[in-house]
Amino acid sequence: MIDIERAKTQFLEYANQFDLEEQQLKRKLGHSFRVMDISNKIAKKLNLEEEKIQIATLIGLLHDIARFEQYTQFKTFSDLKSFDHGDYGVQILEDNNTIRKYIDTDKYDTFIKNAIKNHNKFEIDKSISRRRITVL
Repeated sequence: MIDIERAKTQFLEYANQFDLEEQQLKRKLGHSFRVMDISNKIAKKLNLEEEKIQIATLIGLLHDIARFEQYTQFKTFSDLKSFDHGDYGVQILEDNNTIRKYIDTDKYDTFIKNAIKNHNKFEIDKSISRRRITVL
């Protein structure tokens, strides 16, 4: 199981590397926590089992992890003017195996990374099968 409180603490630790006095970054931090809560509520409404609810909650929290670096470097949230924040979010989680700060097991790494990588795309990567998207 995922320790969501630990994940939230780790996410705050990550975000605190950036200037959270900057209004746009403060707003993005709030957005990440709101998406986490909404993901949790949707997963519960779908009557998913607890482990899947926790995965959905974690993905909601991490989906915009790259936005802090993006805004700090480029003063924009536009992927067209900077970098693809879905792709860069995966890179952040892969660097130094950072994903382990948020979840102990590697059982769902591919699923989590695919969700983050594709959350901002016009269409989901065709190499990901529908079964891999809908079934954990």
